[in-house]
Amino acid sequence: MPHEGKGSISIDLAGVELRLLLERVTDHTLPRDLSGKIPIDELGLQDGHEHPLFLTARQRDHSRVWTSPMFVTVR
Repeated sequence: MPHEGKGSISIDLAGVELRLLLERVTDHTLPRDLSGKIPIDELGLQDGHEHPLFLTARQRDHSRVWTSPMFVTVR
């Protein structure tokens, strides 16, 4: 059975002894799209090799998130 608090819901997951907690971070609409440019030529990547690149961002609560690797080959 869900337990509700101010801006949050927690659900006990029977059988796995875990609790799922969902919390509202903000009432404001957050951006869904971001854009920008990455100066690949300034990274000093070796030609002809596949390089895994990751993007990182800082969330509102100051925790860090990472993308999965994006593989780039400079020719």
